[in-house]
Amino acid sequence: MKISKLWHFVKKLEPVIIVFFLLCFWDFSIPPFLPLTRGAINAGSYLFLLLLILGHWKKFIYVITRDILLLLLIAITLSSIFWSAAPEYTSDETKAVLRATLFGVYLATRYSLREQRHIFTWLFSISALLSVPASLVLPAYGINSEGQWRGIFVHKQYLARMMTIGAGLFVLTAFYERKHRWIALSGAGLAVALILLSQSKSALILLLFSLSVVPLSKVIKQDYKLQVFFYIVVLLIASVVAILILSNIETIVVDTLGKDMDFNGRVPIWNLSIEAGLKRPWLGYGYAGFWTSDEALYILHNTWASVAAKEEARFHAHNGFIDLFLELGVVGVSIFILHLFGVFLRLFFLIPLIPTIESFWLLISTTLFVLYNLSEAKTFVGNHSLWIMYVSIAFSTALQQDRTRKKQGSKLLRNKYNNYVLE
Repeated sequence: MKISKLWHFVKKLEPVIIVFFLLCFWDFSIPPFLPLTRGAINAGSYLFLLLLILGHWKKFIYVITRDILLLLLIAITLSSIFWSAAPEYTSDETKAVLRATLFGVYLATRYSLREQRHIFTWLFSISALLSVPASLVLPAYGINSEGQWRGIFVHKQYLARMMTIGAGLFVLTAFYERKHRWIALSGAGLAVALILLSQSKSALILLLFSLSVVPLSKVIKQDYKLQVFFYIVVLLIASVVAILILSNIETIVVDTLGKDMDFNGRVPIWNLSIEAGLKRPWLGYGYAGFWTSDEALYILHNTWASVAAKEEARFHAHNGFIDLFLELGVVGVSIFILHLFGVFLRLFFLIPLIPTIESFWLLISTTLFVLYNLSEAKTFVGNHSLWIMYVSIAFSTALQQDRTRKKQGSKLLRNKYNNYVLE
């Protein structure tokens, strides 16, 4: 009896603990006054995840087989220890990648899309609310040396990234749920303010993209012909915007973003990284095996990456595709692009059928996940909450697509049966 009560209590606390670990995996900076260590959090997360999976192991096994392509990508990631240029790092970090992946699968197993939205809403809300006093009361902790807010995170970009995705969710909620409109708008306002205080210009541009997509979601709820027209218009607008950006790239980069034409030194790093990757093009240097090995020394010593080396921080290419190419080669990048394309196809298939807040938010979040990896994020496949979110989206949409097809199949069979009886 006592064990059942304890288990019931743990299940009640489960969403709270999940939000806590999602916060930690988003590079939460542990305040000096908290008696916590990164090692203790990691150990606790493995134990907690094991208990969660054991509690729903039958359904978990079913769900994890819904996306074979993603499993193949993870299998290659784990196997990369056999050809890694830094096997000791690959061994450690692939465990964390496996944990993050299983965490994402569990979210898809245990929670509906609506429940997942609530979990991430709490994550974004708590992060925003804690970042304000962290920066005002403890400026040495919440504000970096250049006066840019980072809140409760280790870097300003992590705060800006979370607030960008959160703002899109808050605005969608305000758009569709009148009951919580003012609370959602307050959350969106706070998120925008934190993005401005972080002084992340790339986050500001992605925020504008995120907010501009929200009103278009109303159109997708219309009939089929209007949906086709909508997709054509979006494609045309995207083409025009791309042409305008490419023709005015120097003005945008230099005058608007305040960067030089090599994106603050990123382009030389990208070029050198690609050259290094071409030495081992098919399977790469292994997961976390390039920047931790001697293969990266030339780049680290001959570009601004030397700053990170002096600070003993792990460097990355500031482009998720290039980092993935360095780690898993053409094979890994190809599998990931195919999988990403499949996720977008599932989203475009589901949104007209299930035009809910959750469907639109999944599309916006997946798009932001890709866009952030073009210049800021470490890598697509990782041990961070962005990867957890992507995995949960992948498996949730796969499950939803299966359910929709089964319903459509049963409806078709019923119609055929009714027609047969009538005849």
